[in-house]
Amino acid sequence: MQVIGLTGSAGTGKSTIAEMVRSHYIPCWDADAVVHQLMSVSEELIHDIATLFPEVYQQGVIQRPLLRHIVFTHPPLLQKLEDLIYPHLYPIAQEFIAEQKASHSLCFLDVPLLFEANWQGLCTKVIVTVAPLSVEMVRLQQRGLTEEEIAGILARQWSTERKAALADYSIDTGGSQQQTLQQLIVILGEITSA
Repeated sequence: MQVIGLTGSAGTGKSTIAEMVRSHYIPCWDADAVVHQLMSVSEELIHDIATLFPEVYQQGVIQRPLLRHIVFTHPPLLQKLEDLIYPHLYPIAQEFIAEQKASHSLCFLDVPLLFEANWQGLCTKVIVTVAPLSVEMVRLQQRGLTEEEIAGILARQWSTERKAALADYSIDTGGSQQQTLQQLIVILGEITSA
């Protein structure tokens, strides 16, 4: 079974690629979605986050917008949060892969910090999304992030160039959706014909 890692810096189009993958009926695991779910249901993770960031635990719920602001404006705290979260994610990703083996020959893992978390060993191939910095910045601003939050995010992530050097493929998402889809189709063709 081919397990394709999908990664890239914030604002480079991972979500767009993941949607395109799903539209081709290829299973795609979304690390961010699983994190959001775990912050609602995992008592252990909620406790760990509340202990480290007591100000974000209000009325029995992690206040994600407040947590986001705190960690994105203080990169060392972002690292501590990721150190709490990623150990919870790894076995869930492994379980997803095991489930897909029964009925699929290909699946994707959409993991923003794939290389930073050293998860590339789960993957047979890795695709990195890239976009011009100006496009990346506009996309992040459209998400409602402040310049300070954007700086914090980008300070924590490896550079696009570093990720691209480690990946098997890269997709430039700076053009049209059709151009992006065309690149993905070519890559999928190469992967499935190997």
